[in-house]
Amino acid sequence: MSQQSHPRSPATLDFFHGTMGASKTAHMVMSVYKARQEGKNVLAMKPYIDTRYGDANTIISRVAQLSIPADVVIKTVHDVYSVNWNNYSQAYCDEIHFLKEDVIQAFRKVVDIYNVSIKCYGLKTNFMRRQFEGSARMIDLATNCNEITSECVACGCKSEFNLRYQNGKPLYNGDEIVLGDETDNFPVQYASVCSHHYNNPTFIIQSGETQ
Repeated sequence: MSQQSHPRSPATLDFFHGTMGASKTAHMVMSVYKARQEGKNVLAMKPYIDTRYGDANTIISRVAQLSIPADVVIKTVHDVYSVNWNNYSQAYCDEIHFLKEDVIQAFRKVVDIYNVSIKCYGLKTNFMRRQFEGSARMIDLATNCNEITSECVACGCKSEFNLRYQNGKPLYNGDEIVLGDETDNFPVQYASVCSHHYNNPTFIIQSGETQ
């Protein structure tokens, strides 16, 4: 009796979200390493706007000091459609909150048409506690949404939001996208905090807990 081949399971679009400093990129880079060690053809992607660490063509985890080259740097939805998806079994994309909703919609089409699973990583909300365009559309279309949790830098409770601050003062309004991280290497800094310390940030700024 000949052995019957089983069809591949339906591909999924997965969203892994968390506040800044939750090791999202480290999680993604390690997942890509593991998949490639297993012999899978994996595509690694990132948005062109993510140049925080001086290299738009590399996916860098500052927290874990890990990096991989980006196979595709996404500027417009055409960068997604230009990929020969028949060559891949999985794909990963970092910092998806920087992407427009048409790119997220293209990811969903790739998953459904080519049966290629795409795992996306990024923030859910901006420093004003509103969803990014790309993140909101991802929540609409994702097969699964998974939170990567981290602790509030002030009290150790679960972090919920990203507080933007500059020169020791919290910022609650301004341009949605201003590149920065938890260090002093950028014009603005960010801290991952619980809701209480988002609205009461004096302790965080004065104590130096975000350094």
